[in-house]
Amino acid sequence: GRAMSPPTSLLVWEKAVLTGSFGRSQYQVIEAGTPEQQKEAPWVFVWLHGCDGGSLLADVYLRAFHHRLGRRTIFVIPVSPSGAEDKRKYWWGLGFTSAQGKGGNGFIFG
Repeated sequence: GRAMSPPTSLLVWEKAVLTGSFGRSQYQVIEAGTPEQQKEAPWVFVWLHGCDGGSLLADVYLRAFHHRLGRRTIFVIPVSPSGAEDKRKYWWGLGFTSAQGKGGNGFIFG
């Protein structure tokens, strides 16, 4: 059989909320790696995901991605902002008004 790979450790560097005219946006920065990878230069992975509306990604997903990448990885995980002063909505980093989201514009739902 195959030898087991060492377990992935997750280190939360930062977990915070940004606020501004765009509204409120949670984000986290997490390092994933094994003891053998600690001296490697990390890859940075910005994960724009669909878990918006206040939820952040579960550890199981970060461990799975790290395992598949096979390298020390820094995950930067933002959540789309909500509550913008001008009522603008956001989806994966793109801002739009309700009027712009009407008429079948792909994934923009206003």
